[in-house]
This record gives sequence, C-alpha cells and structure tokens, in this order.
Amino acid sequence: MRQITQEEKERFLAQMSEDDFREKVVRRLFKRLGLTDGRDLCGPTEHGKDALFFEADALGGRDLVVVQTKKGNLNLASNPSQNLYEAIAQLRTALKADYVCVKDKRRLFPIKVYLAASGIINDSKA
Repeated sequence: MRQITQEEKERFLAQMSEDDFREKVVRRLFKRLGLTDGRDLCGPTEHGKDALFFEADALGGRDLVVVQTKKGNLNLASNPSQNLYEAIAQLRTALKADYVCVKDKRRLFPIKVYLAASGIINDSKA
C-alpha cells in the first residue's frame, strides 16, 4: 500500500471548500476524539464559532468546545479571511459568547476553542 505524501495531503485540503473541510475533516476528527454533537453555527450570530461540540468532563458533566474553521493559509495577509490576527479576534469572541442549551435552558460558555485551518498557520506574509 502506497503512503500518501504530505504534499498530496496539503493539495487535497487546499481544493476543499471551507464547508467541506469542516464537515469531512474537522467534524469527523473531533467526533473520533470522543466529542459529541458537532453542529454548525455559521451565520450572522455565530460569534466566532463555526461548530460546537460537547466533551465529557472528569466529574460526569459536559463541557462546551467550539471550533473555528478557516480555508487556506493564515498569516499576516491584508485579506481579512486569511489574516491571523482576525482569526485570533474570532477565537477570543468565541470564548466570551455563551450558548443556550435547548434541552435544559442552561447558558454555557466554551471551556476550549480550537482553530482548524486547511493550510499553514504562521506569522509570515508569504
């Protein structure tokens, strides 16, 4: 069986839309790690969150985990959709935004926020 190279993986991810990246890579990865739910929060009220998951805590409760997804590289580019500082601002916003559980009407704040990019994340403008 042939091993897939890093370049082939990067090319494959670069061809995906942000929605496909979130659905086919990020959501599946977080669910394999044992997190549940994974619903989309994209839209005008997302507050920096693209998807939310729940993770069992050590005392039998559940913690809210949110994921911000980005297509392509993130760096110090002038394009806001590729700017690292814009992504950091969205992560901070996600940490401060609450989520109201439909089931029990409790307000939850994320305990963790992850940034998942289909490209390279660095501070270079290149």
